[in-house]
Amino acid sequence: MIQLEGTLYTTSPLHITDASQDRRIESGNSTMPVTGTQTLTVVSRDPDSGETHTRRVPVIPSNSIRGRIRRAAADILMEALKAKGEKLTLPAYHTVCAGTADGRPDKGSSVSLSALHQRREHPFIGLFGGGPEMVESRFLTDTAWALVPETVASIDVPAACEDAVVDPMGREKRLPLTQVIYFRRMDDILQFSDPKAAERIEDYETAAQEWLDSQRTRSNGDEERGDRVQGWNATEIVLAGMPFSFRIGTTTSSSEAQDGLLLAALERFVERFPNLGGWKVKGFGRYDLSSIRMSCDGEDAGLVFTRDGGQLRLNRDNPAVAGRLDAWASYANSDALTAAEIQEWAKAA
Repeated sequence: MIQLEGTLYTTSPLHITDASQDRRIESGNSTMPVTGTQTLTVVSRDPDSGETHTRRVPVIPSNSIRGRIRRAAADILMEALKAKGEKLTLPAYHTVCAGTADGRPDKGSSVSLSALHQRREHPFIGLFGGGPEMVESRFLTDTAWALVPETVASIDVPAACEDAVVDPMGREKRLPLTQVIYFRRMDDILQFSDPKAAERIEDYETAAQEWLDSQRTRSNGDEERGDRVQGWNATEIVLAGMPFSFRIGTTTSSSEAQDGLLLAALERFVERFPNLGGWKVKGFGRYDLSSIRMSCDGEDAGLVFTRDGGQLRLNRDNPAVAGRLDAWASYANSDALTAAEIQEWAKAA
Protein backbone atom coordinates (compact mmCIF):
# COMPACT_ATOMS: atom_id res chain seq x y z
CA MET A 1 0.00 0.00 0.00
CA ILE A 2 1.37 3.39 -0.98
CA GLN A 3 0.04 6.93 -0.94
CA LEU A 4 1.40 9.69 -3.17
CA GLU A 5 0.29 13.07 -1.93
CA GLY A 6 1.19 16.71 -1.76
CA THR A 7 0.45 19.92 -3.62
CA LEU A 8 -0.14 20.32 -7.35
CA TYR A 9 0.63 23.89 -8.45
CA THR A 10 -0.76 25.32 -11.67
CA THR A 11 2.03 27.05 -13.58
CA SER A 12 -0.29 28.52 -16.20
CA PRO A 13 -4.03 29.27 -16.30
CA LEU A 14 -6.26 26.19 -16.03
CA HIS A 15 -9.63 25.55 -17.66
CA ILE A 16 -11.62 22.32 -17.35
CA THR A 17 -14.99 22.89 -18.98
CA ASP A 18 -18.06 22.49 -16.81
CA ALA A 19 -20.95 21.78 -19.17
CA SER A 20 -23.47 21.85 -16.31
CA GLN A 21 -23.14 25.60 -15.82
CA ASP A 22 -25.35 28.01 -17.75
CA ARG A 23 -23.75 31.36 -17.02
CA ARG A 24 -23.84 34.72 -18.74
CA ILE A 25 -21.88 37.92 -18.18
CA GLU A 26 -22.54 41.53 -19.15
CA SER A 27 -21.16 42.63 -22.51
CA GLY A 28 -21.97 46.23 -23.35
CA ASN A 29 -25.76 46.61 -23.35
CA SER A 30 -26.40 42.87 -23.50
CA THR A 31 -25.05 39.63 -22.09
CA MET A 32 -22.94 36.86 -23.53
CA PRO A 33 -22.43 33.23 -22.48
CA VAL A 34 -19.32 32.27 -20.54
CA THR A 35 -17.86 28.77 -20.48
CA GLY A 36 -17.27 27.97 -16.81
CA THR A 37 -14.47 25.89 -15.37
CA GLN A 38 -15.07 22.91 -13.07
CA THR A 39 -15.92 23.92 -9.51
CA LEU A 40 -17.63 22.41 -6.49
CA THR A 41 -19.29 24.16 -3.58
CA VAL A 42 -17.73 23.78 -0.15
CA VAL A 43 -19.74 24.28 3.04
CA SER A 44 -17.79 25.64 6.01
CA ARG A 45 -18.65 26.89 9.48
CA ASP A 46 -17.21 30.05 11.03
CA PRO A 47 -15.54 28.93 14.27
CA ASP A 48 -16.31 32.25 15.99
CA SER A 49 -19.88 32.99 14.96
CA GLY A 50 -21.01 29.46 14.16
CA GLU A 51 -22.47 30.72 10.87
CA THR A 52 -22.47 28.41 7.86
CA HIS A 53 -21.01 29.69 4.59
CA THR A 54 -20.51 28.29 1.11
CA ARG A 55 -17.79 28.96 -1.42
CA ARG A 56 -17.40 27.90 -5.05
CA VAL A 57 -13.96 26.27 -5.31
CA PRO A 58 -12.10 25.12 -8.45
CA VAL A 59 -11.38 21.41 -8.70
CA ILE A 60 -9.59 18.94 -10.93
CA PRO A 61 -12.01 15.98 -11.02
CA SER A 62 -10.61 12.67 -9.79
CA ASN A 63 -11.89 10.94 -12.92
CA SER A 64 -9.76 13.26 -15.07
CA ILE A 65 -6.62 12.35 -13.11
CA ARG A 66 -7.53 8.67 -12.91
CA GLY A 67 -8.22 8.27 -16.61
CA ARG A 68 -4.93 9.85 -17.66
CA ILE A 69 -2.90 7.77 -15.21
CA ARG A 70 -4.63 4.61 -16.47
CA ARG A 71 -3.73 5.49 -20.05
CA ALA A 72 -0.15 6.21 -18.99
CA ALA A 73 -0.01 2.76 -17.38
CA ALA A 74 -1.53 1.26 -20.54
CA ASP A 75 1.36 2.79 -22.52
CA ILE A 76 3.85 1.06 -20.23
CA LEU A 77 1.99 -2.27 -20.35
CA MET A 78 1.80 -2.31 -24.14
CA GLU A 79 5.47 -1.37 -24.46
CA ALA A 80 6.29 -4.41 -22.32
CA LEU A 81 4.14 -6.60 -24.59
CA LYS A 82 5.73 -5.13 -27.70
CA ALA A 83 9.17 -6.04 -26.34
CA LYS A 84 7.93 -9.66 -26.27
CA GLY A 85 6.64 -9.39 -29.84
CA GLU A 86 2.98 -9.42 -28.71
CA LYS A 87 0.01 -7.20 -29.53
CA LEU A 88 -3.56 -6.81 -28.28
CA THR A 89 -6.76 -7.05 -30.26
CA LEU A 90 -8.71 -3.82 -30.60
CA PRO A 91 -11.39 -4.76 -27.99
CA ALA A 92 -8.64 -5.73 -25.53
CA TYR A 93 -6.88 -2.43 -26.25
CA HIS A 94 -10.10 -0.52 -25.44
CA THR A 95 -10.54 -2.50 -22.22
CA VAL A 96 -6.99 -1.81 -21.10
CA CYS A 97 -7.29 1.93 -21.81
CA ALA A 98 -10.84 2.58 -20.63
CA GLY A 99 -11.87 -0.41 -18.51
CA THR A 100 -14.40 -1.65 -21.05
CA ALA A 101 -14.71 -2.32 -24.76
CA ASP A 102 -18.44 -1.62 -25.01
CA GLY A 103 -19.63 -0.25 -21.65
CA ARG A 104 -21.62 -3.39 -20.79
CA PRO A 105 -20.57 -5.65 -17.88
CA ASP A 106 -20.99 -9.36 -18.59
CA LYS A 107 -23.61 -10.09 -15.92
CA GLY A 108 -24.28 -13.60 -17.11
CA SER A 109 -20.70 -14.86 -17.04
CA SER A 110 -19.10 -16.89 -14.32
CA VAL A 111 -15.44 -17.02 -13.43
CA SER A 112 -13.62 -19.47 -11.20
CA LEU A 113 -12.19 -18.28 -7.91
CA SER A 114 -8.67 -19.16 -9.05
CA ALA A 115 -9.09 -17.10 -12.25
CA LEU A 116 -10.50 -14.19 -10.26
CA HIS A 117 -7.54 -14.39 -7.87
CA GLN A 118 -5.15 -14.32 -10.83
CA ARG A 119 -6.84 -11.23 -12.22
CA ARG A 120 -6.64 -9.43 -8.88
CA GLU A 121 -2.93 -10.20 -8.55
CA HIS A 122 -2.11 -9.14 -12.11
CA PRO A 123 -0.18 -5.84 -11.87
CA PHE A 124 -2.32 -4.00 -14.42
CA ILE A 125 -5.70 -5.75 -14.13
CA GLY A 126 -5.62 -5.84 -10.33
CA LEU A 127 -4.50 -2.21 -10.09
CA PHE A 128 -6.94 -0.58 -12.51
CA GLY A 129 -9.74 -3.16 -12.63
CA GLY A 130 -12.67 -3.23 -15.00
CA GLY A 131 -13.38 -5.60 -17.84
CA PRO A 132 -16.64 -7.51 -18.40
CA GLU A 133 -16.35 -9.05 -14.92
CA MET A 134 -15.84 -5.61 -13.32
CA VAL A 135 -12.68 -6.57 -11.43
CA GLU A 136 -12.32 -4.25 -8.44
CA SER A 137 -9.60 -1.63 -8.73
CA ARG A 138 -6.87 -1.17 -6.12
CA PHE A 139 -6.07 2.32 -7.42
CA LEU A 140 -7.40 5.20 -5.30
CA THR A 141 -7.76 8.77 -6.57
CA ASP A 142 -9.01 11.92 -4.85
CA THR A 143 -10.50 15.01 -6.43
CA ALA A 144 -7.88 17.78 -6.41
CA TRP A 145 -9.25 20.80 -4.52
CA ALA A 146 -8.01 24.38 -4.72
CA LEU A 147 -6.35 24.97 -1.35
CA VAL A 148 -8.25 27.71 0.45
CA PRO A 149 -9.24 27.86 4.13
CA GLU A 150 -12.69 26.41 3.44
CA THR A 151 -11.36 23.24 1.80
CA VAL A 152 -8.74 22.62 4.47
CA ALA A 153 -11.34 23.14 7.22
CA SER A 154 -14.07 20.99 5.67
CA ILE A 155 -12.36 18.38 3.47
CA ASP A 156 -9.83 15.65 4.19
CA VAL A 157 -6.89 17.02 2.21
CA PRO A 158 -3.31 15.82 2.80
CA ALA A 159 -1.79 17.42 5.89
CA ALA A 160 1.24 18.52 3.87
CA CYS A 161 -1.05 20.73 1.77
CA GLU A 162 -2.06 22.96 4.66
CA ASP A 163 1.11 25.05 4.34
CA ALA A 164 0.20 25.85 0.72
CA VAL A 165 -3.20 27.44 1.47
CA VAL A 166 -3.88 30.69 -0.37
CA ASP A 167 -6.26 33.41 0.71
CA PRO A 168 -5.62 33.25 4.46
CA MET A 169 -7.32 36.61 4.93
CA GLY A 170 -10.74 37.12 6.44
CA ARG A 171 -13.96 36.28 4.65
CA GLU A 172 -14.55 39.90 3.63
CA LYS A 173 -11.20 40.08 1.80
CA ARG A 174 -11.19 36.77 -0.02
CA LEU A 175 -9.11 36.65 -3.16
CA PRO A 176 -10.69 35.62 -6.48
CA LEU A 177 -9.73 32.10 -7.49
CA THR A 178 -10.87 32.43 -11.10
CA GLN A 179 -11.29 35.13 -13.70
CA VAL A 180 -13.05 35.46 -17.04
CA ILE A 181 -10.90 36.09 -20.09
CA TYR A 182 -11.96 36.88 -23.65
CA PHE A 183 -10.81 35.49 -26.99
CA ARG A 184 -11.67 37.02 -30.34
CA ARG A 185 -12.16 34.88 -33.42
CA MET A 186 -11.23 36.63 -36.67
CA ASP A 187 -11.09 35.82 -40.37
CA ASP A 188 -8.46 37.64 -42.43
CA ILE A 189 -10.79 38.06 -45.40
CA LEU A 190 -13.31 39.95 -43.28
CA GLN A 191 -10.58 42.34 -42.17
CA PHE A 192 -8.80 42.48 -45.56
CA SER A 193 -5.61 42.16 -43.53
CA ASP A 194 -3.61 40.03 -45.99
CA PRO A 195 -2.09 42.34 -48.62
CA LYS A 196 -1.11 39.31 -50.73
CA ALA A 197 -4.49 37.61 -50.65
CA ALA A 198 -5.01 38.08 -54.41
CA GLU A 199 -1.76 36.20 -55.05
CA ARG A 200 -2.71 33.35 -52.76
CA ILE A 201 -6.42 32.78 -53.37
CA GLU A 202 -7.78 31.57 -56.69
CA ASP A 203 -10.27 33.99 -58.30
CA TYR A 204 -9.86 36.15 -55.20
CA GLU A 205 -12.27 39.03 -55.91
CA THR A 206 -15.21 36.79 -56.82
CA ALA A 207 -14.54 34.28 -54.03
CA ALA A 208 -14.07 37.01 -51.42
CA GLN A 209 -17.27 38.79 -52.42
CA GLU A 210 -19.27 35.56 -52.28
CA TRP A 211 -17.78 34.83 -48.88
CA LEU A 212 -18.62 38.29 -47.57
CA ASP A 213 -22.17 38.03 -48.87
CA SER A 214 -22.62 34.69 -47.10
CA GLN A 215 -21.26 36.14 -43.86
CA ARG A 216 -23.33 39.33 -43.91
CA THR A 217 -25.15 40.03 -40.65
CA ARG A 218 -28.77 38.93 -40.79
CA SER A 219 -31.64 40.22 -38.75
CA ASN A 220 -33.25 37.61 -36.51
CA GLY A 221 -36.29 39.23 -34.88
CA ASP A 222 -35.16 41.95 -32.49
CA GLU A 223 -31.72 40.43 -32.14
CA GLU A 224 -28.90 41.04 -34.57
CA ARG A 225 -27.13 37.76 -35.30
CA GLY A 226 -23.95 37.44 -37.33
CA ASP A 227 -22.68 34.26 -38.92
CA ARG A 228 -19.21 35.69 -39.33
CA VAL A 229 -16.02 33.83 -38.50
CA GLN A 230 -15.25 36.39 -35.86
CA GLY A 231 -16.61 37.30 -32.48
CA TRP A 232 -15.84 37.09 -28.79
CA ASN A 233 -15.64 34.05 -26.55
CA ALA A 234 -15.71 34.31 -22.76
CA THR A 235 -13.96 31.58 -20.77
CA GLU A 236 -13.47 31.19 -17.03
CA ILE A 237 -9.97 30.17 -15.95
CA VAL A 238 -8.31 29.22 -12.68
CA LEU A 239 -5.47 31.58 -11.84
CA ALA A 240 -1.91 30.47 -12.52
CA GLY A 241 -0.01 29.55 -9.36
CA MET A 242 -3.09 28.05 -7.69
CA PRO A 243 -2.25 25.19 -5.27
CA PHE A 244 -4.42 22.06 -5.40
CA SER A 245 -4.43 19.06 -3.12
CA PHE A 246 -3.17 15.89 -4.82
CA ARG A 247 -3.59 12.36 -3.52
CA ILE A 248 -3.48 8.99 -5.24
CA GLY A 249 -2.51 5.57 -3.95
CA THR A 250 -3.25 1.88 -3.65
CA THR A 251 -5.32 -0.17 -1.24
CA THR A 252 -3.87 -2.24 1.61
CA SER A 253 -4.04 -5.41 -0.50
CA SER A 254 -1.87 -4.12 -3.35
CA SER A 255 1.32 -5.92 -4.38
CA GLU A 256 4.73 -4.29 -4.82
CA ALA A 257 4.47 -4.88 -8.58
CA GLN A 258 1.15 -2.99 -8.64
CA ASP A 259 2.66 -0.18 -6.58
CA GLY A 260 5.63 -0.09 -8.96
CA LEU A 261 3.40 0.11 -12.02
CA LEU A 262 1.52 3.04 -10.44
CA LEU A 263 4.80 4.87 -9.80
CA ALA A 264 5.94 4.26 -13.37
CA ALA A 265 2.53 5.42 -14.64
CA LEU A 266 2.75 8.65 -12.62
CA GLU A 267 6.09 9.44 -14.25
CA ARG A 268 4.59 8.69 -17.68
CA PHE A 269 1.53 10.80 -16.80
CA VAL A 270 3.75 13.84 -16.19
CA GLU A 271 5.60 13.17 -19.45
CA ARG A 272 2.60 12.37 -21.66
CA PHE A 273 0.12 14.85 -20.18
CA PRO A 274 2.09 18.02 -19.35
CA ASN A 275 -1.16 20.01 -19.60
CA LEU A 276 -4.47 19.36 -17.88
CA GLY A 277 -7.86 20.53 -19.12
CA GLY A 278 -8.47 22.50 -22.29
CA TRP A 279 -6.79 25.27 -24.30
CA LYS A 280 -3.49 23.37 -24.37
CA VAL A 281 -2.55 25.10 -27.62
CA LYS A 282 -2.59 28.38 -25.71
CA GLY A 283 -0.31 27.00 -23.01
CA PHE A 284 -3.05 26.43 -20.45
CA GLY A 285 -3.05 23.64 -17.91
CA ARG A 286 0.64 23.33 -17.06
CA TYR A 287 1.34 22.10 -13.54
CA ASP A 288 4.08 21.07 -11.13
CA LEU A 289 4.11 17.93 -8.95
CA SER A 290 7.64 18.19 -7.57
CA SER A 291 6.45 18.37 -3.94
CA ILE A 292 4.69 14.97 -3.99
CA ARG A 293 5.82 12.58 -1.25
CA MET A 294 5.27 8.86 -0.84
CA SER A 295 4.20 6.95 2.24
CA CYS A 296 4.35 3.17 2.56
CA ASP A 297 1.90 1.58 4.98
CA GLY A 298 1.53 4.96 6.68
CA GLU A 299 5.27 5.71 7.00
CA ASP A 300 6.81 8.62 5.11
CA ALA A 301 9.17 7.39 2.37
CA GLY A 302 10.37 10.71 0.96
CA LEU A 303 9.99 12.62 -2.28
CA VAL A 304 8.69 10.80 -5.34
CA PHE A 305 10.31 13.02 -7.98
CA THR A 306 13.63 14.63 -8.74
CA ARG A 307 14.50 17.02 -11.58
CA ASP A 308 16.59 15.94 -14.54
CA GLY A 309 17.27 18.78 -16.95
CA GLY A 310 14.04 20.50 -15.94
CA GLN A 311 11.97 17.31 -16.41
CA LEU A 312 10.44 15.53 -13.44
CA ARG A 313 11.73 11.97 -13.07
CA LEU A 314 11.06 9.36 -10.45
CA ASN A 315 13.54 9.53 -7.60
CA ARG A 316 15.25 6.20 -8.23
CA ASP A 317 17.74 6.96 -5.45
CA ASN A 318 14.82 6.53 -3.06
CA PRO A 319 14.92 2.84 -2.02
CA ALA A 320 11.14 2.69 -1.56
CA VAL A 321 10.63 3.91 -5.13
CA ALA A 322 13.39 1.79 -6.67
CA GLY A 323 12.27 -1.42 -4.96
CA ARG A 324 8.74 -1.15 -6.27
CA LEU A 325 9.88 -0.25 -9.77
CA ASP A 326 12.09 -3.34 -9.71
CA ALA A 327 9.10 -5.49 -8.69
CA TRP A 328 7.11 -4.24 -11.69
CA ALA A 329 10.08 -4.61 -14.06
CA SER A 330 10.67 -8.18 -12.86
CA TYR A 331 7.07 -9.09 -13.68
CA ALA A 332 7.08 -7.24 -17.00
CA ASN A 333 10.21 -9.09 -18.14
CA SER A 334 8.98 -12.51 -17.02
CA ASP A 335 6.92 -15.09 -18.89
CA ALA A 336 3.97 -14.26 -16.61
CA LEU A 337 3.04 -11.17 -18.66
CA THR A 338 1.22 -12.22 -21.83
CA ALA A 339 -1.28 -10.68 -24.21
CA ALA A 340 -3.34 -13.88 -23.97
CA GLU A 341 -4.07 -13.37 -20.28
CA ILE A 342 -5.16 -9.77 -20.85
CA GLN A 343 -7.39 -10.78 -23.75
CA GLU A 344 -8.99 -13.54 -21.69
CA TRP A 345 -9.84 -10.95 -19.05
CA ALA A 346 -11.18 -8.61 -21.72
CA LYS A 347 -13.08 -11.50 -23.36
CA ALA A 348 -11.43 -10.51 -26.62
CA ALA A 349 -9.23 -13.47 -27.44
